[in-house]
Amino acid sequence: AIIDTLRAIQPTPLAETRVLCAGRVDEDAAWLREHGYTIQEIDADGVRAQLITPPGALDQGTLVAFHGGGFIVCSAATHAKAFGLMGAASRLRVLNVDYRLAPEHRFPAAHDDCLRATRWAARALHPDVVLIGDSVGGNLSLSVGAQLIGEADVTVRGIVSISPLTDFTLSSPSLTTRRARDPFTYCAGLPELRQMSLGDDEALERDPRASPLFADVRGLAPTLVQMGSKEICYDDGL
Repeated sequence: AIIDTLRAIQPTPLAETRVLCAGRVDEDAAWLREHGYTIQEIDADGVRAQLITPPGALDQGTLVAFHGGGFIVCSAATHAKAFGLMGAASRLRVLNVDYRLAPEHRFPAAHDDCLRATRWAARALHPDVVLIGDSVGGNLSLSVGAQLIGEADVTVRGIVSISPLTDFTLSSPSLTTRRARDPFTYCAGLPELRQMSLGDDEALERDPRASPLFADVRGLAPTLVQMGSKEICYDDGL
């Protein structure tokens, strides 16, 4: 019944979806504060972000988190609770990055913001970072991690990529073979998403900052990729 309900959901206009996402902001922040977390709105070298500090003893280093939302919706605030809980589980402070969204700010705005914020975390908080993200946030954790290979001032200790979209050429077989199995196939308007994110320049589809599948990952930090077996982006993660 739950899967049938998910499949019945119809996509909503971008503006309406953003309004719906914004409705969760206060609820997440209130829950975190009630449970002993602190949240600071900060400027990470020109990039908006939240610094979330879980309760209890913490280890050195920072969990740098990139939210999902197709590059067009959601925000740091919509993912604050989820990333805050991940910070508590890993005993790390969380830099929850509020990168710019498309189509107002197309590629490489999101990638550049996440890269800049990660470098700021290494300078201002601690040189050790772990990158984490879901969906397109998983894309960003991989692309930023790849770009930071060999960078002396940032030590990426690990990367976590949850259900990532890694290939904007949209050539993964599972986009077709798992379409009937994925409860979220209503989210499968990927060509439109690609156009809003990248514009009309087809060459950008293979830019490793947009499609980390094409990045040189020799020397990449230890990486965990998680995805469900029924997801249309299963092969992107594989």
